[in-house]
This record gives sequence, C-alpha cells and structure tokens, in this order.
Amino acid sequence: MRAEVIPESLVVRIPGAALMNGDAAMLARVKAVVATGKVVLAEGLISRETADQLRREAVAFAKTAAPVRRTHYSRGCADILHHDENGFRLRQWLAALRAGVKPRYRKIVSHKFLPWNAYGAAIQSTAAAMIHLRNALYGMDPDFTLKPGGEYFTVLQVQQYPKGGGFLSKHSDAEFHLRQGLSTALELILLLSTKHEDYEQGGLFIETGGRTYLVDDVAKPGDVVIYDVKHPHGCAPVDPGEQPDPEGWRGRWVMLTPPYSVKKYLDDARAGAVQGAAA
Repeated sequence: MRAEVIPESLVVRIPGAALMNGDAAMLARVKAVVATGKVVLAEGLISRETADQLRREAVAFAKTAAPVRRTHYSRGCADILHHDENGFRLRQWLAALRAGVKPRYRKIVSHKFLPWNAYGAAIQSTAAAMIHLRNALYGMDPDFTLKPGGEYFTVLQVQQYPKGGGFLSKHSDAEFHLRQGLSTALELILLLSTKHEDYEQGGLFIETGGRTYLVDDVAKPGDVVIYDVKHPHGCAPVDPGEQPDPEGWRGRWVMLTPPYSVKKYLDDARAGAVQGAAA
C-alpha cells in the first residue's frame, strides 16, 4: 500500500471541549468539513494522563481474562477479551458474501466492555465523553444507548494493534451502521497511543480524493479522528517483523463506541456462540 502522511490542508483541528459543549454551529461545522473529504481532529477530548490510565486498565483486564470469541451478547455476560486474528478463510468469505458485505482481515487484540458491567474510572469517564460526542454528531438524543430497554446498546471497544504486524484491512463502515438500522455520515476513533513512541510504522489510513493518507502521524493521545464513514480506511501493519511487547503495553491503541442493535446482537440464546466474525 502506498500512503503518505496526511497534509495539514486536509486536517481541521477543533478543541474537543468546544464540541462537548454541544454548540450547534460547531457541530454543523464538523459535518460540513467532513463532507468535503477532510478529516477533523477533535483535540484533547481526554488528557494524555487519562489515555494512559485507560490503557493500563485495559492491560490489567487482559492479564486476567481468558480470550473468547463471540458474535452475540446476553445481558449480564462478562466483558470480553478477543484475540481477533484471521487470514483468508473460505467459510468466512462465503458467509460475508451471503450477508452482502466484504470480509475484513485483521490482527487486533479487542477489549470489549459491556454496559451492564463495572470497569475502571478512566474507561468509564472516557466512554461517557465519547458517547456524548457521538450522539451529538449523530443528531441523537443525549441518552441514546444509555437508557435501559432501548433498541440499541454500546459495546465499548479498546483495541490494541500489537507490534509485529497488527492491522485491519481496508473497508468502509457505512454498511455496518446500515446493518444496525442507523444512518450516519461520520465515524469517530479516539487515539490512545503515540506514533514514534509506542510504535514506529503503520496506523490509521484513510482514502480521500483518490489518495491514501496516514493520520496517526499528525495526532496525539486523547484526540478523536472524525471522518466520512463511507471513505475506505483501515490500519496499516504496525511495526511488522518486530516482536510483540511481552508486557502488552506498546503498539497502537484506540477506543471505539459503536452502537449495536439489540435485536441483532443482544440474544441470550445465541450469546454463547464462539464462531464467526464479530463486527
């Protein structure tokens, strides 16, 4: 993949605190900027200290949790550690074709924190900030996915792309949101690590204007990357050929707050399934 660092001419920087205030003009500006193909950086939504503490909480969870693979959840089920690594599998490819989606190939350690469980203070506060911002940008009620008994719930995902080739193949998330019965023009990714400190090569890439750009080089922990959900994107391999960090700390880290359909993903009868590709 040929990619270059995204130029500042394609990046619009907005203080994260300004967006959290819910100012209608500021939110409209974000949507207008993203519609032009540019990337918005909501800078400093959380502090570097909070980002580091969040990572520590995720690493601590990973040291005690047994890895499992699930595609569905049940109310009250435990948080999930998922070593998500797949190459080309005929069964996965055929299942994706039947579902009308393209298979995604990846090597990610996913820490999935579910809304009915208790978790660390940094994860809890950051999730609240991200969901608040997501709902404002989506034009949703501030309590969307937060009130029990609704049609959607949020799976907090803290993802590590480990040194040694952690990656996510090129894809678009528009189809994911449509499968949930939602329509949004925006995607949000909270960065929790520093390129050239936690890792040297790879990271988030976004295609816009017919070119492929690397984004992590111009951002810092605590920034939220906001871009057009239809634009192909992924994670270029993180430090391929190197050994993973035995302490589980280094590599590329992000946080996502995707909304999931209760009807499609909160199914007690199927929650024990351990096969298939999770979204």
